[in-house]
Amino acid sequence: MIRIPNRRHFRPKSNQFRLFCLALEERVTPDAAPHNLLVSNVYQNWSTTTLIAANDDWSGVPNIMGFLGEDTFGPGVDPQTVVTPYATIDLIANQLSNTALTDGGVAEFDGLVNPVVALQGSATAAAPNLVVSVNTTGRSNISISYNLRDIDGTADNAIQPVALQYRIGNTGDFVNVPAGFVADATTGPNVATKVTPVSVILPSTADNQSEVQVRIITTNAVGSNEWVGIEDIVVGAREFAINTFTTNQQVAYGGRSVAVDADGDAMVVWASFVTNGIAYGIYGQRYDSAGAKVGGEFKINTSTTGSQGGSSVAMDADGDAVVVWQSTGQDGSLYGIYGQRFNSAGAKVGIEFQVNTETHCNQIRPRVAVDADGDAVVVWASYQQDGSSFGIYGQRFNSAGAKVGVENRDNTLPNSSQY
Repeated sequence: MIRIPNRRHFRPKSNQFRLFCLALEERVTPDAAPHNLLVSNVYQNWSTTTLIAANDDWSGVPNIMGFLGEDTFGPGVDPQTVVTPYATIDLIANQLSNTALTDGGVAEFDGLVNPVVALQGSATAAAPNLVVSVNTTGRSNISISYNLRDIDGTADNAIQPVALQYRIGNTGDFVNVPAGFVADATTGPNVATKVTPVSVILPSTADNQSEVQVRIITTNAVGSNEWVGIEDIVVGAREFAINTFTTNQQVAYGGRSVAVDADGDAMVVWASFVTNGIAYGIYGQRYDSAGAKVGGEFKINTSTTGSQGGSSVAMDADGDAVVVWQSTGQDGSLYGIYGQRFNSAGAKVGIEFQVNTETHCNQIRPRVAVDADGDAVVVWASYQQDGSSFGIYGQRFNSAGAKVGVENRDNTLPNSSQY
């Protein structure tokens, strides 16, 4: 039996012998399925030191893997220009605080106050790197952020550049992301205090893909290479703009709302200023279950007298929707409550309709709920209708949009205000 010394306690006397050792070591690949960003973002900070138990074993860290980056080029190559994929998995496990280690590659330093996985270039590890694999289906504006931490307090000193790259799928060359480049992530000698945050949104080609691999890579530096920690990794989908029209204000104006049907399709509604040429109007945007926009932004209200705001939307199981809002001056008084029905294809069903029967003074702050069959209830606050200030009133509708019964008061106590 050939026994290969544990790299925790062994430093090869020659690069050739180290490569021989690497070829014989067992290499364990983690779960090959990329992390699904529809479920959650990727968060990795290395504080749980039990995740890594053995050399070259990434099985405790799903969706992240380190690679040795063996290559023939010499020191001083810009990592932004190294786009070649590498196959040799690398991890020097359980190095405690031994940052004097000069093997190069990818290593875990689990004895530091803040444990970390780090990269160091060398003659055999010409381009060590970490790769994070994610599934971005249904997601856009994919962001990655992490901290580059100088952990090498030894006399080693070099200009240690670190680059960020990505590729679609798990084959082919990587694409450099210039915004993620750090020209020198370390200080020294005998200093290890520098922390450099990196935060980048990937190009839109990374959106809605079954697999995207993100790579953080350094190269063998001129001089004595230093260890650079890669910590606080977050990969996810940032918030995205819903409105297309961006002039003036797109606001709640008493309410904005989102509803989702049984299949995960969604409709968002809000108030937009001057889009209708007068004041505020009610606008919407539909999304499919993958999070992609369906069609463009559309106007919901028909009457443009005064302002329309305070919108609320609800959907039944099939995706049919009801939108309600408050409108000024339309019912002959101040604010009144109006609505519009939509089918599952996003087309208007019938015309805009008045919800409230009582029109004296203000009826405001409507909310709507719809059951699986499409029956609806709309509630709102009505001023002085119950003999005091605001009271809560409601109206039921059947699935065909017809009123069921009459407007009714929901609050029992009439004193003061009920909103």
